[in-house]
Amino acid sequence: PGGRGANSNLGSQADFEGYADLMRDLRTMLDQLETQLGNELELTSAIGTSPAMVASANYARAHQYMDYIFAM
Repeated sequence: PGGRGANSNLGSQADFEGYADLMRDLRTMLDQLETQLGNELELTSAIGTSPAMVASANYARAHQYMDYIFAM
């Protein structure tokens, strides 16, 4: 989130906080879908591990909604 990637015109500091909100909302939707389908659905993400990314992203808040986080 917010890392800008290959296009420096994309992403912003606000994306870091929005990432945790996105994971919360996805978890809520997946939980509802699990009830309908009768299957367990996992929420995973691959995350950047640069010092700047780790310092800026609120992974501590986001991880509670996720099953796995893969460090890249």
